[in-house]
Amino acid sequence: IALGIGTSQVRDALASQTLAMDPLKVRRIEVEGEPGPGVTAKDVILHIIRTLGVNGGVGYAYEYAGSVIDSMTMEER
Repeated sequence: IALGIGTSQVRDALASQTLAMDPLKVRRIEVEGEPGPGVTAKDVILHIIRTLGVNGGVGYAYEYAGSVIDSMTMEER
């Protein structure tokens, strides 16, 4: 998880070992189909990032599912 925090929040986190934040919204992305020859897990996530935009994940926790994700090894996930 990556969080953008300011200097005051860094100070608080270092002092208390906690970070107060609102709960994240959850989005589920289902990737279905059969990956073509030579398509890697990196290709899949780069396509998702291109579709959502580089700021598409701000404020969200993503859950990835579907036949393409199921076919990946644990290392690829």
